Amino acid sequence: MAFDWAKTGCPGEHCKRGCRHSFPLAFLLHASHLKSASSVAEAIQEHLFPADNQPSIDALNRLMKSTPFVLIVDAFDEAAHQNFILNQIIEKKLLKHATVVITSRFNFLQSKLEHFDKVYSIEGFNEDQQLLHVKKFAQQVNKPIEHFHSFLDQLKKQLRDLACNPLNLTLLLLLFHENQISFHTRTLLYNEIHHFIVRKASERMKMSEDDIEEKIIRALCRASFEAFNKNQVVFHAQDIGDIADDVLKVGYLTREFAFRGLREEERYAFPHRSFYEYLSAKHLLTTPDHLHVFIQAMQEDFDHWRSVAFFVVGLAGNREEDRSTLLKVVEAIMTTTRFSQQRSLSGHSPCHAILEALNELSHLTPSLEEAIMKQIPECIGLDDDCSSACWNGAVMVDNMDSLKGAEFTLKADDVDNDRLRAAADLQHLRVLRMQLKNPSEEEAKQLKRLLKKNTLEELHLDDCDFNDHMKDALTESFSSMTSLQHIEFRRSIDVKSLKHLHHLRSFRVDEVELTDADVDGLSAAITSWSGIQGVSMRRCHLKDVSRENRRKLFQAMSTWQEVVELWLYGMDIEDADMGEVCSMLTQMKRLKSLNLQWNPLTQEGLRMLRDCLADREEKIDELRVLGNPGYHEVREELRKVCNRLY
Repeated sequence: MAFDWAKTGCPGEHCKRGCRHSFPLAFLLHASHLKSASSVAEAIQEHLFPADNQPSIDALNRLMKSTPFVLIVDAFDEAAHQNFILNQIIEKKLLKHATVVITSRFNFLQSKLEHFDKVYSIEGFNEDQQLLHVKKFAQQVNKPIEHFHSFLDQLKKQLRDLACNPLNLTLLLLLFHENQISFHTRTLLYNEIHHFIVRKASERMKMSEDDIEEKIIRALCRASFEAFNKNQVVFHAQDIGDIADDVLKVGYLTREFAFRGLREEERYAFPHRSFYEYLSAKHLLTTPDHLHVFIQAMQEDFDHWRSVAFFVVGLAGNREEDRSTLLKVVEAIMTTTRFSQQRSLSGHSPCHAILEALNELSHLTPSLEEAIMKQIPECIGLDDDCSSACWNGAVMVDNMDSLKGAEFTLKADDVDNDRLRAAADLQHLRVLRMQLKNPSEEEAKQLKRLLKKNTLEELHLDDCDFNDHMKDALTESFSSMTSLQHIEFRRSIDVKSLKHLHHLRSFRVDEVELTDADVDGLSAAITSWSGIQGVSMRRCHLKDVSRENRRKLFQAMSTWQEVVELWLYGMDIEDADMGEVCSMLTQMKRLKSLNLQWNPLTQEGLRMLRDCLADREEKIDELRVLGNPGYHEVREELRKVCNRLY
């Protein structure tokens, strides 16, 4: 953003509310500063000036009104809950003429992005950067990159979410390098990091590991929880008392110096927020009174306590004596995030938090399964935004012995082999929406395994590449899929596999340029769909299809005795086709809704339709013919043969 300002300069006429490219004044506040203040001026006075040399609130207000300034507010995600002033600033009800810059982790500002003129994002630690990081680490420890091949394989799969930042990846590499071990949950990773830190401290300080835990770590855990509960991001000397020097020797904290006005201030900080969260969780397992405080605080501001809750679940799941704590926290997560009311397919949905939390466990106890069953929704949706932890948690729920009445749906625009394998592990997957580009043999194998389980009721294939692997998977699976009720294709279609489906209730295909070969194969396949009730073909263009094959298609459709709804939208159906179309409609005795919109039908073709529908024993409920050239001339005539005309 600073580069953008420097590069753009001041275009003058483009600045609608005063120049936003240079600022005589800049104020930097943490979001928590505004939460504890009654005004912006008070926050600036309290946190940016020394106590013995503070300007008055009135003087600061006059300065902000008379001088262009930029207000930078850091860490919205750490103090968003009940932050009235900050929300007023974002919604431009305060400081509407100022330039305001706000930083936040990705998920926390989503509902307020409409109030911003520009949004900048820092892209995640991608695969290329991770590989480069591993290479640099290998050089640092004088090991060939081949030494880390098994680690790199895991990095693409179970470690993908854990290695989301350089710190976590470095820690994973250190543990792998020293012990040749790796982890699939954050709790296991941080447990090992904690043991690593304590073990090294024991060697340096000539103390037993038990003494370090009892005399130093326990106090640090308490201080971490208390600081986290107050939204503090640093410790001061009074927060950790007489053990400050010992804590520094252990290696968890670093000492830093800051200036508040003209005064130097000594303070202590963790290298990453996740250490606050982990040690806070360890404290909660030994302090029942604070556990109650935590559950109440989590219910008020789940985003702030989310990671702490996951660590509590992971830590409590490892010890029999903590099972009651585990049960309380899992129930609180489900209640707070309204798991039982889940409707969203988005992985960003708070409802998915319980799935991520369950991933921290090795298994589900009977009491935990019982608690989950009490709040489980009818449908659990998974999609591209779901993390690997979310998927793993879903598989754990799906495998519960007591699971009844719940089902899973999956929407994945760019599914890969790992996601296909996870989806194939689901025993209660009812709806699958996916896009599969140039599938490999292994991906087709996983798809075949998924389809042959015969659990799917709906299958949506969106712009898929039907190469030989994909076609073989569909052909070999469809004949055994007696549970499949609905299939949908978009932008591409595999016609030959359709002849193996005999139990469909509805069929939809959108935006496909049909060829003579496609129509010939489709005509042969659909005659076996005796129970079909709904068909939608939208923008499936017939313009390059011969008259003979058009005739064969409509004749094949006439075998659909049970069809209730038929959409032939934008298919290039012409007046010359209407003889066969009308013969087809005559056979469809149960038809209630017909859509022939946006075809090139003139008055002649539409009058043939009118005569056909007039001969029916009962009027059809809905007739949609808007967009045909002859519509306006015969509109009133068509109204007489249906209950509703569109």
